[in-house]
Amino acid sequence: TGEPWERTKIYGAALLAGIGLVSLGTVLAVNTWAAVAGMLVVGFAIAYAGVGGPRVVGAANGLQLLYIMPSFPPYAPESLGSRLIGLILGVGLLAIADRVLLPPPVPKPFRHRLAEATRAVHDRLVTVLNSEGDRQPQAQPESAISLRLSGIPPLERPTGPGRRDRAAMHAVTILRGLEARVGALAGLTLTHQSRATAIHNEGRKLLVVSAHSLDESAEALESPPDRRAQTDSGSVEAALAGYLRRREAVAGSSQVDQDLPNRLRFAIVTEEFAAWAWDLAVATRIVQGDQVPEPPTRSIAEPFWYSNRSTPSLWLRRFRGHFTPRSVFFQNAVRLAVGLAAARLVAGLLDLSHGFWMLLATLTLMRTSVAATRSTVLPAFLGTTAGGLVAAFCPRLGRCRFGGV
Repeated sequence: TGEPWERTKIYGAALLAGIGLVSLGTVLAVNTWAAVAGMLVVGFAIAYAGVGGPRVVGAANGLQLLYIMPSFPPYAPESLGSRLIGLILGVGLLAIADRVLLPPPVPKPFRHRLAEATRAVHDRLVTVLNSEGDRQPQAQPESAISLRLSGIPPLERPTGPGRRDRAAMHAVTILRGLEARVGALAGLTLTHQSRATAIHNEGRKLLVVSAHSLDESAEALESPPDRRAQTDSGSVEAALAGYLRRREAVAGSSQVDQDLPNRLRFAIVTEEFAAWAWDLAVATRIVQGDQVPEPPTRSIAEPFWYSNRSTPSLWLRRFRGHFTPRSVFFQNAVRLAVGLAAARLVAGLLDLSHGFWMLLATLTLMRTSVAATRSTVLPAFLGTTAGGLVAAFCPRLGRCRFGGV
């Protein structure tokens, strides 16, 4: 799934991995124990690679088959060249058909979901600023609900270890915080005296700059990758720094404001909103593919630590973080690898002519938990038993072959 260039890139990566898997399976197939050891290692590696995101998970079963199929008779290492030519030809035709003949529908990019949520926060902030006074606009439903991963197909979720996916999920968290701050601004009822103060006017100016930054972020997220719009996070940063200096000067004066609690709440919410609007502008740049090599005035080390990391280092960090028995990904990979290796051992020791069906069944039935696997085993066992009985009691069916009776 994904946009055309994403799908083509996945096909290319799968082809490179497939060449190695087919070669390894063909070489190790001549010896049962070597094939079992290879199955254990390959099965774990491919299943564990699922920590790399949904696109890897979607291709995992196909990659497993690229080792399983050549791991069974005929044991013909001399045919490796022909097998690789067939693999390259098949994947190449598949990629061409995907782009030209039967292109699947392109799902809604996640960055467009981010743009819609950003635009909704911007519009609500503008409404609050225009209607500021004793009567505030009523609360609106959260626009970040559309960004919940539970409502997005698994293969389209930005949960990979790369910079763009990390920034996209970071932007979701920022938008939820921005929505909460807009709601807090809408709930404030300031007196005319507080609204007439200089610091309040400075706060309004800061919110206007923040709203402009949100509009730029939404436009950048909506723009296609080849015509990227630019976002300017420096304007929000400069406006926020000026506002903080002005507020500290006013706070040190001897002026008394009867509406001080509400004015302080307004100041705090305004500062937080501007800071997160700045964060969203930086996250948008990363989603677009830009790097932030040098930290600006505000520290970038903590929220955007991944912005200047290389892609291999981010993948290694994800793999290393889950390489522990406490990780669900690690547990699932071990279970699947042991199951496939056991099936390959039984098929090799019993010299089953169609032993690859055992591995196909293992690969098909195993799920991400013991309970889910148990729920699939019983129907499969009953169906296999029924099929065996039909073949045993119907001689004509039992003699069926692909070429006829």
